[in-house]
Amino acid sequence: MYRFTYLFFCLTGVFALKVYAQEVRVSGRISSRENGEALQDASVYNTRNQKFVRCNQFGFYSLSMPRGMNMLVVQAPGFKTDTIMVNVASTMSFDFQMSEWAEQLADITIIQDEGRLKHGSGNFRISGSQAGKVPVALSEPDLLKALQLFPGVQGGADGTSGIHVRGGSPDQTLILIDGVPIYNVNHLFGFFSVFNPDVIASADLYKSELPSRYSGRLSSVLDITMREGNRKKMAGGFQISPISMKLRLEGPIKKDTSSYLISFRRTWLDVLASLTQRIANTGSVGYLGFSDATGKVNYRFNKREQLFLSVYWGNDAFGARSKSAHDASSNRLSWGNLTSAARYQRIFGNSVFSHTTLSYNHYRSQFKNVSRILDNRYSTLVRSSIADWSLKSDWSYNSRSGFNLEWGGALTRHLFNPDILRRKGDVYDNSVPSADSSRTVVADVQVYGELEYKTGPFDLRAGFNFAGFMVNGSAYNLLQPRFGAKFAIAPTLGIKAAYFQSAQYLHLLTNSSVGMPTDLWVPVTESIAPQRSEQFSLGIYSEWKGIRLSLEGYYKWMDNLIEFTGAGRGIDNPYGTWQDRITVGQGSSKGLELYAERKFEKLDAFLSYTLSFTNRQFDLLNEGKPFPYKYDRRHVLNFFSAYNFSKHRSVQVVFQYASGSWITLPNARYSALPSILETTLSESYAARYLRYFDQLDYLPARNNFLMPSNHHLDVSYKTEKVKKRGIRTWTFSIYNLYNRRNPYFVFVHDAKLKQFSLLPVLPSVSYEYRF
Repeated sequence: MYRFTYLFFCLTGVFALKVYAQEVRVSGRISSRENGEALQDASVYNTRNQKFVRCNQFGFYSLSMPRGMNMLVVQAPGFKTDTIMVNVASTMSFDFQMSEWAEQLADITIIQDEGRLKHGSGNFRISGSQAGKVPVALSEPDLLKALQLFPGVQGGADGTSGIHVRGGSPDQTLILIDGVPIYNVNHLFGFFSVFNPDVIASADLYKSELPSRYSGRLSSVLDITMREGNRKKMAGGFQISPISMKLRLEGPIKKDTSSYLISFRRTWLDVLASLTQRIANTGSVGYLGFSDATGKVNYRFNKREQLFLSVYWGNDAFGARSKSAHDASSNRLSWGNLTSAARYQRIFGNSVFSHTTLSYNHYRSQFKNVSRILDNRYSTLVRSSIADWSLKSDWSYNSRSGFNLEWGGALTRHLFNPDILRRKGDVYDNSVPSADSSRTVVADVQVYGELEYKTGPFDLRAGFNFAGFMVNGSAYNLLQPRFGAKFAIAPTLGIKAAYFQSAQYLHLLTNSSVGMPTDLWVPVTESIAPQRSEQFSLGIYSEWKGIRLSLEGYYKWMDNLIEFTGAGRGIDNPYGTWQDRITVGQGSSKGLELYAERKFEKLDAFLSYTLSFTNRQFDLLNEGKPFPYKYDRRHVLNFFSAYNFSKHRSVQVVFQYASGSWITLPNARYSALPSILETTLSESYAARYLRYFDQLDYLPARNNFLMPSNHHLDVSYKTEKVKKRGIRTWTFSIYNLYNRRNPYFVFVHDAKLKQFSLLPVLPSVSYEYRF
């Protein structure tokens, strides 16, 4: 009996090895038949050996198949499913081109790996076209506002585009555009983001399981990939909204081999405001506006080699000028980003994929004031900037035995000029110096590796990211482990756990609620260590009667956080450096996230809910006691639906609710000095002004006041018409349909608490033409 059993296992092993040896590797690229662009959400399933693979962000797949005839099922959201028979004799390359559905519904993709369950990673992907279908104020599509609908993602002030992920501040989300970090993502003081949905292929938000290739931020990663451009024919379009005008042009340089994509966007608020003020002839002129441009070129040398060149440029400006007989003044605040990247990708054999990127990015902000009072002239110039040069290389290997390996590294040179002040003029003396922060050069080194193993219902992923940061002779090194596991209990039910550590070597100094250009990016120093975090998450995912459900809980601990001490600084305060005005502390965040999605024939809808608790603790603030983070919003509920009446007519509805955020308000005011002014001055404006500033606020606790909740209902209606040479689209939208007076900020006036609301009900219309 034992001999028979031994012989049986030996024969089984030999048979398995023989079958394994008969499998060969097939790889290739999946693209759109209409424009030749890579399909990032495409997947290939082999019905013969029941193996499944999902494409990477460049449309590349690699799958092992038995020799002989194989039936492959190729799928991608919004495209017709293809079933193809392939005769595999040896290792080969095979490309797929897929056709779009005549009617395409809006949907959100839940990023997944090669598992039996069709969703469940806790991360999300959204395309630029999907982001453009979310109703927003003034019909200006916005990627970041669309991302605010996801569980675990919270917005900032009412109507702004900032994102706070799982209790993190805005700087704790790494935002990449074609692999290049971008430091300020705001237009118009945060009411719109710098990302034009027309040129975005996809945006991947990682907040649950963090891949090892990412490092440098504590909370999450938003990886945005720009479109490649139409390889088949020339195309383009323009759009006019109440805020801006957009223009896009794309097409092949050499058909099926290379293509280009360029876009330009500009607001006309500054033009209208300047024209109105000049007609009114008030002697003063104010302006506020933004513009941005995007370009991308790609060239495919052959099936194995491809080169991408991409660039983004954006600029905002805000200012005012006034002039009279005795004085004149001019104030201008400007900020902007420039990113550029050259990426070379290559396939080695049929299993190894690599891409190497050389990039440069630069962020700068500047405030300039020039004034004349009688015969005295003076000027103030405050500048801040950060510039990076980076070289990184990423590699992946897909084996036939269920093991997948990723590895790579990056070297970055940061140049910080965080706080430069220049003063000139007749009114200054030696007691008011200029301040010039030291020019700081920082080296940033990263090395990572990650191994994934899949067998049956199990999917295990383990990796590390080693990061080193060198500044002013000091070195910080940290090994950041990453781990994730999924187990499919049944074809429609699974559980998942994840853990990661992360470190952040950059700090954003801010005391505003929106991303202001005066915020300062600063590096770690000899005395200020990197921020660190650990996060655990556990979730359950299922599909039941066409409904996708996910429920996930998390806990995150953060250390070495920095905050202004409260004696903050004005934009032109020359005394001391930023290190003199901050304190170091810690924080934590925990929460529960629910996501439900249902697709019908003509209706798509999803709902997300987040319950979270977030706090901060600093020895020099709030008497060392923990206090709620300013965006510790207990409940956040979002609902989105899109209904297609026909191929060319649709309606979209969004409802958003969020508990109020926390702010610090004084409980009382008291006199700092005897009010001699009241007896020596008449009851004039000057007397009241001086008396007000003769008093001090009593602040018993940090973030001691909870603002009212924020909620609004937004609706948009789109109608398209096919013209002789293109498609015309009208979009009619209403933001804040029932005119909810949401608080933008609150303040104390005459011993009463008052609220300022910024966005009432806002109807708008936009026009778009595509050819």
